[in-house]
Amino acid sequence: MINRISKVAVLGGDHRTIYLCRALERAGVRVSVCGCSATLAATPDVICFTSPGEALAGADTVILPIPASRDGVTVNAPLAGTLIKVDEIASLTGRDAILYGGMINNIKDKFTNYGIECLDYAADELYAETNAGYTVEGALALAVENTPKAISDCEIALLGMGRIGKRLSGALKALGSQVTVFARDEKDIGYIRYLGMRAARYEEAQSILPGVDILFNTVPDTSAAEYLTMCDNLVIDLAGIGGVKSAGTIRALSLPSKYSPQSAGELICRTILAIEQKRGGAK
Repeated sequence: MINRISKVAVLGGDHRTIYLCRALERAGVRVSVCGCSATLAATPDVICFTSPGEALAGADTVILPIPASRDGVTVNAPLAGTLIKVDEIASLTGRDAILYGGMINNIKDKFTNYGIECLDYAADELYAETNAGYTVEGALALAVENTPKAISDCEIALLGMGRIGKRLSGALKALGSQVTVFARDEKDIGYIRYLGMRAARYEEAQSILPGVDILFNTVPDTSAAEYLTMCDNLVIDLAGIGGVKSAGTIRALSLPSKYSPQSAGELICRTILAIEQKRGGAK
């Protein structure tokens, strides 16, 4: 139990939110919910409301999903029957409350303008490292579902060698795939070669990408879009850069919500409680 948190309002979210609410309840926190599935989220200490104002009443902590908002105007709430406006939440949130959200930069100022403290749990290392692993598991599952080949028989290319790229390339190599990783940084190129994979520069893309069985994109920059169109087979865009109209492209966002919602929801809870403990809120 965290001293400072007594009542949490959880607004919006996907299937991860359901397990987040249950984990908070097990931690001894009273939870009110709006914009999630009432039948799935409701437990003795989880109360579902139809309006944000009812859920926010008396809450000392507000939790938004990841991403908190896709358009900067409404809360990301695919399970809700109606739109939840960010401005409405900001105006109704108690001025002494603290707001947690995932990837909240596009709406953060709406809350700070009211003097509300905002923290991005997605930026925490505990969350980022663990969620990257869940994302990789989902990416592998998605690949298996959408190719007639065994992954071990596939020639696979990756764009990017960041947190997810490193984990995914290693997992693919361990499965026996032929893996080519595109990178710009010389340190990344050296690391790729050290791991026994093929390192390629983006200037080589036109000669390599048409023939690969699967192309994974982990680069959020929209400049990567041109490389996605070079692949003639399955493209899995983990960065969700958009603008790619190819029929073979899967825009794969929020994979943990689809493939591991319980683990991902409990991770959000664990991360927030850990942040609170660092802030001096634990008994």
